[in-house]
Order: sequence, then C-alpha cells, then structure tokens
Amino acid sequence: MTSTSVVRHRVAPLVTAASALTVSVYTDARLLGYGVPTLLAMACAVSIGLGIANLVKWAFSLADLNVYRCPAVGCTFTAHLTRASAAERRRWQEIAAAHPDHESTYRR
Repeated sequence: MTSTSVVRHRVAPLVTAASALTVSVYTDARLLGYGVPTLLAMACAVSIGLGIANLVKWAFSLADLNVYRCPAVGCTFTAHLTRASAAERRRWQEIAAAHPDHESTYRR
C-alpha cells in the first residue's frame, strides 16, 4: 500500500466522523430552536448525520476505484476494481480490451 493510500485510509474515518457529527449537532440545534421535541430532533439529527457519513465514505471509496471498459463501440463490458494490485489491474485491463462476450458487466 502506498503512503498516500495509508494516509487516505486513516484520514477518511476522521473526516467522516467529523462531518457527520458537525451536521448532526447543527441540525439538532436548529430543530430544538423551533420547539421540536428533543427525541424527535435527536432522531432527525442522527439520521441526517448517518446519511452524511455514508456520503463521505462513498466519496472516499471512489479514490480506490478502477474502471475498465471495452473499447469496442456499443459494448457495455466494464470491470470495477477496488484495492487491486498492479498485476490484477493490468490483467483486467487486458480482459476488458479482448473479452469474448460484448454485453456483460463484472464487479469485484
């Protein structure tokens, strides 16, 4: 694993938690200011915070994604790889360029 990916995997959970907590606290404070009952405001804040956490986690996961497509016109073959080694990425790049079936999708 490269130093960039190590830093990314250490920073991603911190950024996710910080952003989710910030949005949750802000939402809770705003709802309580309008007289919303405490438990309802907390439930809304937690659900919004979890949604933000999921969004940030998804955004960080895009950095590890490699997508290979068939170069043939009209072919929908794609290979989506996450955290693959250089040899595996090269192998799937070659498979995408010379695959026998021109209508499939592979996800790993």
